[in-house]
Amino acid sequence: MRGTAPDDSESQPYAKVLALLKYRGLDTDQWLDAHRRNMESLLAARATMLKGVEDVSASHARATRAMLDRVMTELPEMLQTGRYEDVARLQTEMAAKMLDAAMVNLRSLTAVITRSNLDVLQVLGGVIDQTFKALNQKP
Repeated sequence: MRGTAPDDSESQPYAKVLALLKYRGLDTDQWLDAHRRNMESLLAARATMLKGVEDVSASHARATRAMLDRVMTELPEMLQTGRYEDVARLQTEMAAKMLDAAMVNLRSLTAVITRSNLDVLQVLGGVIDQTFKALNQKP
């Protein structure tokens, strides 16, 4: 299946070919295990990244919807006011509120993106740590 780590039956042909290649110092099982772990870690990082993208999209959609709802509730009041000074004041107040809401949204999106990036780095860092531990254990 695309997007998942290969199971043992899918990697058997490669293992058989590598077993035929007899290079001094090359442990084909160890080499295949390392590549399998790399693929698994990349798939885990990809899944974590996609979840982060979903979180960012959902957060942005919520903020955009909230801003649109605010505009729709304040717009009728602005249109009912007949004096130019009142309309200008209401437009200025609405613009200030929208700017404040946009800044809050930006901070929120930045926090979600940062958290997502840290999650991906944690996944990859864990695999790197496991790889170094495995290398230190084997002669």
